[in-house]
Amino acid sequence: MAIEKVRPEMDLNIGRDFDRFSNMLDRFFDDTLKSAAWTRQFTPQVDVSETETHYHYEISLPGMKKEDININVDDYLLTISGERKFEDEKKKEGQYHLVENRYGSFERTLTLPRNAKLDSVDAKYENGILMVSVEKDKQGPGRQIEIK
Repeated sequence: MAIEKVRPEMDLNIGRDFDRFSNMLDRFFDDTLKSAAWTRQFTPQVDVSETETHYHYEISLPGMKKEDININVDDYLLTISGERKFEDEKKKEGQYHLVENRYGSFERTLTLPRNAKLDSVDAKYENGILMVSVEKDKQGPGRQIEIK
């Protein structure tokens, strides 16, 4: 039995087919990077710690200006929101091949413990980290009820 090639013309087109496929991938990733860079939302990472007197929240927001960050406290909900913009000046330096940083708007809402003093929230932004400190109420929101 002899071995025959089913499609001998395929050998001649391999280079052309590979170029077409490669160009299609380039267009796909180029379009994906262009749209993903500034149209998506993202969720910043948060670290929470506690001392005897305070709750501490560290929110990672690298590359942002403090003017672009909003903090709101309402009914034991701490909401951090804002927008990280994709800088067009960076684009002029060359064409991006990979963009892993997230850009766009964000909103993160955290539930504060019931013994948090809502009128004693302090915030500081330094080196890409937003630090929010909430004082604890020594008495707590509830009280012990004596049974008579």
